[in-house]
Amino acid sequence: MRPDSTVILNYHGRLSLRTKAGGHTFKIAECESLERALLAEQALKSAYAQGGPVPRFIARTGAVIACEWVEGRSCKSLPALQQVEAVLECQVALWNRTAPDLPGPPRYVHLESLLARFARIGPRTLPATTVQGIVDRLRARLPDAVDVHLIHPDLTPVNIVMTEDGPVIIDNEVISIGAGCEFDVWNSGEALFGFRNSSAIKEYVEAFHRKCPMPSLFSHQPVWDDFRMLRKGLKSLTKGRRLKARRLFRKLEPREDLASEHCVHRGYRMHCPGRRPDAERLFQAVVDGTFVEKMVFKSDGQTYSGLIEIEGQTCVLKIPRGRNRRLSQRLMSFFRPSVAVRQMQSMVQLAQLGLRTPEPVCAGERRAMGILTDSFLLYEYAEGRTATRDDAALLTPELLRLHELGYTRNDPHAKNYLIDERGVVFIDTILRRPRLFRTLRLSRGLIRFTSSSPMALEHIPDRITSSWAYRLARVFTGVTQWWKHRRRGLRLRLKQRGVGGSRRER
Repeated sequence: MRPDSTVILNYHGRLSLRTKAGGHTFKIAECESLERALLAEQALKSAYAQGGPVPRFIARTGAVIACEWVEGRSCKSLPALQQVEAVLECQVALWNRTAPDLPGPPRYVHLESLLARFARIGPRTLPATTVQGIVDRLRARLPDAVDVHLIHPDLTPVNIVMTEDGPVIIDNEVISIGAGCEFDVWNSGEALFGFRNSSAIKEYVEAFHRKCPMPSLFSHQPVWDDFRMLRKGLKSLTKGRRLKARRLFRKLEPREDLASEHCVHRGYRMHCPGRRPDAERLFQAVVDGTFVEKMVFKSDGQTYSGLIEIEGQTCVLKIPRGRNRRLSQRLMSFFRPSVAVRQMQSMVQLAQLGLRTPEPVCAGERRAMGILTDSFLLYEYAEGRTATRDDAALLTPELLRLHELGYTRNDPHAKNYLIDERGVVFIDTILRRPRLFRTLRLSRGLIRFTSSSPMALEHIPDRITSSWAYRLARVFTGVTQWWKHRRRGLRLRLKQRGVGGSRRER
């Protein structure tokens, strides 16, 4: 049938039309995918058959659906109180309609779409590994999908018209079947009141909660806050505001479990990544000294590192003695965590970036008036031999991979890596993420590594070694090394003169 007239309603990547043909008016809309079109078809048929607030479904061709056009007054033109009542009525009506059975488990349909979109366009601003870490973190925090419901992820007054029979939803291509109506409630509340009006949103959510018994909506609010930030970041990225998008995405990086505090024992405060059940027991054993020392790797005025056994469990204990005693480090500890805690955080961060490192157990700090007096780090023992400069072919790609992710590490010398049958393991690492002069500082890390492993130059791409940042970093490193050796020589001369003067006086 040839259409008599066609009007484009909107076009935001997908086309939506109003068409007249054979004396009838239809709305034709393109869905995001064939799967979404099939879900929309099922949802519309089911809701309409049960008297739900949706138009009659006409047909589907591929990812395009056609529904009956609904004439009426826009809900947006009503007073604010009536808008809230209309949106709430439609939302409750969808929730209370029986959804058809799905072949697989229900999903958070629109949130899955949002995460897929972020995984597709997020690497424009962040490294792909960081994007994957954010996606995995948000997926892990989603509540269990236990019920199937009809869903409209953008139920706002703009998408509702008022007819003689009541409100009707006109945005049909996004209606679906799945789990996640609790997130739609916040979405509608923010559209009605603005996300800063938390008290009004709370009243709206409570009104929905009374009419639709379900698990507590408020327990999922932190997850929704993260998704709202993700949505704002994607919107900024779509508009070309990459700096703003980067700032918003940084807040979503999986960092909340890097150093969570659990208990205090004999003046030491424990920091443990995640929720390890045996961490508190091992922490108290280290503080009490009730462990068996099996092997000492290093013990001097700067560092203690040894293999210990606690109730049959083997771990590595590291105590940064020099850092704990140095006055400058103690003063700086008032403003930042100890070296032990930062190393534990770096180990967690390395694992999240997909690089290998021993699994941290816990870290302990003792402070007096906020100033650090002692600290230690406990982590699982990793099998392997200490790397040497002859292992440059294995170490260089891993260090370059870390730099590609935007991070640099302290002391990148070969001795701070282990080699096992699976490859390279990072040890004694404190990660840094340069904000200013990033390329220059990453190049300095490479130069420090090549100074101890000259053969690594053969495995660094020419585009890096021929860049202006690498050349400038090489000059800067040479100047700092010259000054470092010059300063040591001056100190040695002054010390010798002081000793000689005392002998002449005698």
